[in-house]
Amino acid sequence: MMKTSNIILSVLLVGILFSCDKVDRPVVPDDTEKLIQKFYPEDPANFELNPTFPENTNTNRNVLIEDYTGHTCNNCPPAATIAKNIETTYSGRAFVLSVHAGGATNSFQRVSADYPTDFTTEAGTAYSVDIPNFFGNPSGLISRKIYNTKLWLVSGDWDAATQAVLNENKLVANIQIISKYYPETGGVFVHYEVEAKEDISDDLRVIILLAEKKVISPQKMPDGSKTSDYEHHNVLSGILTSTYLAEDGSINYSSFFGNNIGSLKSGEKKTGLAINGLKEMNTKRTINADGGNDLVVFALVTNSSTNEIYQVVTQDLEF
Repeated sequence: MMKTSNIILSVLLVGILFSCDKVDRPVVPDDTEKLIQKFYPEDPANFELNPTFPENTNTNRNVLIEDYTGHTCNNCPPAATIAKNIETTYSGRAFVLSVHAGGATNSFQRVSADYPTDFTTEAGTAYSVDIPNFFGNPSGLISRKIYNTKLWLVSGDWDAATQAVLNENKLVANIQIISKYYPETGGVFVHYEVEAKEDISDDLRVIILLAEKKVISPQKMPDGSKTSDYEHHNVLSGILTSTYLAEDGSINYSSFFGNNIGSLKSGEKKTGLAINGLKEMNTKRTINADGGNDLVVFALVTNSSTNEIYQVVTQDLEF
């Protein structure tokens, strides 16, 4: 027999899915109820599935700089410096995400006694394999938008490509998020609201990622030497979207390219929820939630056909 709390939660889900006039039903994983029960430490019947978002007054399109790097790649530190300088120059408008991935081989990410940290993630590897024409480390994506006929760019083009997006400042879609971490379960919950700023015919996707702001770990330098206390910046650590519970209770992913929220008309809004656990989203290494590693949530709105990132926002995850 279903517990009373489960019945109440099911009724709550149905009520929210069909009662909203201005905002379409939340876009949530198929087994949201199970994920809430796994990661929400209190009575699931009291979980606020669809919080109220304030009016989103933002008028600017932000830029995501994805730096595909590796800890044994000696040309990667100069590229990382370029990315960090761009982020500093356009503070609040440009955001760096360091992705330790190198296509199918991931040769510069291999773990050894000298380079013991496994920075790779399933999501990062999927992007380097499935987004066409990856050419090796270091390489970068600037909001996954084509610049001078190319999608994957050498680091020398990152600044100009970033400026091009910022100067055009074409805001296709806005996104805002509310994130919450529950230390009792290690669960991370991210509610999001997407608003179309123009008619969008292609399906949109929302990708919620988690990154560590600073990780101190060895890195091979341009001269071939090793720096043991190298500071790795905004390291991709996991993904929260498109999660589901496997039969054995583990977390699996239906896609690393996010939740599909469909096409939107100008002014139309869609809300959704992404859930995962710190340990579950990264099984290769410990994400220290006790103050050792500051964590930041990246929320992306993408075009499902081209992978272009229409908007990115970040939010520090509070503990």
